[in-house]
Amino acid sequence: MDASTTTRSRMFHDLSGGRFMQCVLAALLCSASIASAQAFPGELDLQFGTSGLARVAMAGTDVTVTAAAQQSDGRIVLVGSCTSPGGDLSFCITRFDTNGVHNGGVYWHPVSPGGPAVPRAVAIDAQDRIVVGGSCTTNSGGMDFCLMRLQRNGLVDPQFANANGEVVTAVSSGTTADAINSIVIQPDGRILAGGYCKRGTFNAVAFCIVRYLSNGAIDYSFGNQGVSLGYFQSSPVGAPTDVIRAMTILPNGEIVAVGDCEVTAGIFRFCAMGFPPNGGMHLGAAGAYNVST
Repeated sequence: MDASTTTRSRMFHDLSGGRFMQCVLAALLCSASIASAQAFPGELDLQFGTSGLARVAMAGTDVTVTAAAQQSDGRIVLVGSCTSPGGDLSFCITRFDTNGVHNGGVYWHPVSPGGPAVPRAVAIDAQDRIVVGGSCTTNSGGMDFCLMRLQRNGLVDPQFANANGEVVTAVSSGTTADAINSIVIQPDGRILAGGYCKRGTFNAVAFCIVRYLSNGAIDYSFGNQGVSLGYFQSSPVGAPTDVIRAMTILPNGEIVAVGDCEVTAGIFRFCAMGFPPNGGMHLGAAGAYNVST
């Protein structure tokens, strides 16, 4: 019962006398006993963790959780950034049992880039393997798409990309910042990684999707050499910025990406773009799902 309801009960007591107050107290006691037995929608599940909260100490002080996913047995995988032994931000992955008990953690940092790595997305495939994506700082100071896969038990998957279970993709050239914000795994195991990049004939940051085969290799049959771009403006002017925040796949295989788009200089809107199953550049009104609000 919230504070406003309690206040109204007191007002009724003032008008109706002590007998009504006894009824209100009985109702409060009854509801409290029910609440202690089970959580109502929107309330903490007191059977989870400690009084509904589960916590774990990670490396360093700069710890941020960015995404979560659930394995087939109900266990909860969390990803975020934490400080590695070398002092840089790293991919951090940990897991909780269904009752909120911590199930162990793993810390990872890409081998090839030379600076901080920040995960922003996680997905679980049909074999319960954990696919994590984000951005990795390069030696030249830019950021690249960064993707890794762990086995269901949290160990690095040596069947994915290189022996470290990681793949780093320089979608843009130079020191441009690229990042994965969303991961969707197709029924055939291929991996869609969506975010933003600066590539192509327009000097603009675009919706950017890269597709990988289940072994971590880029799927060059998708889009243009494995990359599909989307611009909200049909002819981007003034280097606008469009960023994918989430994706989904429709029953017909089409890909819908949503995020924020710069419709005019400094003005951003919610937007959604549709891409064909095999990728391909999306230019503004040419797409059936090009919508902004």
